[in-house]
Amino acid sequence: MANRFPLVVDSTNSNIRELPSGDNLDLTGSSIVLGGTTVTANGEELNLLDNVSGLVQADFTKLAAVTSTDAELNLLAGVSGLAQSDFTKLAAVDATAVELNYLDINTLGLTQASRAVTADANGIVKFGDGIQEAYTDLTSGTTVALDLNVGTVFNLTLEHDVGTFNWTNYAGADYASAFVLRVKQDGTGDWSLAWPAGVDWAAGTAPELSTAANAVDVFVFLGVNNLDGGTLWHGFTAGQAFA
Repeated sequence: MANRFPLVVDSTNSNIRELPSGDNLDLTGSSIVLGGTTVTANGEELNLLDNVSGLVQADFTKLAAVTSTDAELNLLAGVSGLAQSDFTKLAAVDATAVELNYLDINTLGLTQASRAVTADANGIVKFGDGIQEAYTDLTSGTTVALDLNVGTVFNLTLEHDVGTFNWTNYAGADYASAFVLRVKQDGTGDWSLAWPAGVDWAAGTAPELSTAANAVDVFVFLGVNNLDGGTLWHGFTAGQAFA
């Protein structure tokens, strides 16, 4: 007797015989038990595994937890090399599509409208358009504080004789800071300003401040840390006695 066909009971004569080739094994109303476990999958469900190999119970547990639609799963068509850690990273991203599109940059290092600012392979940033910067108003007093963390363009309207002018948060070692300072006398005028000791002016002489009411002087400063053994500020007079 051939081994490839199961034995069945012939209902016509109650004899046991081999299932003829080409006939189907009809188990309607009955169950298949494998190793003590009843098979509950129907034929269509079992056919899904036709020619599939290498699956284990853990794989089916994972599949059962998938809630994605066909369209969502098809987004991964053709994608390879992803690991579980990659999906963990993606799950932590809360940026919107609009925010992610800020990174859609044509050329690294060149600014682009409505896109993130980047540096090229040499760390260079090229501005393809204009640059605008807010200025910071300093508070007049006998002591004035200028913080380079808040900007590089400052305006000081004098209403006091300034005896102490503190500059903070300038560049660290081997870096440079530069800023512009606009000094204006108030409606009374004749106020004075003492510069920090670390400022080096041309010929070693600090400029005389304009003292007329509402007069405006503009100064530029360049500070290089660790140059000549310390923080050295070069002071420049850009213009004086503007009305």
